Amino acid sequence: MRGDKDDQSSEAQAQPNPTPFGESRPIPAQRRASIQKAIDLLRAKLKEPLLLTYFDELSQQEAADLLGVTVKTIEARVYRARQRLAELIDCAAIRTPNSSGAAVRAAYS
Repeated sequence: MRGDKDDQSSEAQAQPNPTPFGESRPIPAQRRASIQKAIDLLRAKLKEPLLLTYFDELSQQEAADLLGVTVKTIEARVYRARQRLAELIDCAAIRTPNSSGAAVRAAYS
């Protein structure tokens, strides 16, 4: 019946979301490489909770248990990791010159 919860069958609802994290299209290779570089630069205590919760899809409780810390610690470290990633990715974008260092000069002028 139209207007009920959902028009999809229970089988269709059981299928995993093909676009995790709300992404509607694949990340371009260059952007993916920038993200990977930024993740590699994170300190281990920020990188581990981020990887466990986002990429290994553990709950914050599971990550906390695995790392021997509290859930609040996981929350704080994931938050700080995301902030640091944003800084690193922004910084990398500034340092990527589009014509003989023009982007760097423009960023600091």
